Amino acid sequence: MWQPRREEPPDLSHARGKSPQAKREAQERLAVEKVGKLLQKRHGREIADPLEVLVTELSQAAFSAAAYGEMVGQLDKIYGPNHFGDAVPHVLVSMQRGARPGRQVRQAGA
Repeated sequence: MWQPRREEPPDLSHARGKSPQAKREAQERLAVEKVGKLLQKRHGREIADPLEVLVTELSQAAFSAAAYGEMVGQLDKIYGPNHFGDAVPHVLVSMQRGARPGRQVRQAGA
């Protein structure tokens, strides 16, 4: 099972201010920059607003998961013969029953 790499928190000693608010803003800026770099690597071009693109992609993924779930749900009535000639549910139905939505899709509200 895939696990994210554990990274140390960024060094914020270079932050302009010493207040907690300034450090939090620096952390947020670094996180947005990191998301921007990942999206740039994925799309092959620089992204103007990485958070907007990320939210759009997560929304599309959630919609796709819901739409495919409905489509596969309609396949419950479709049976076909397996290699022994026995009637079995469609293969996509079997796959859907074992599938679990990803963390990002669940967080997006799918």
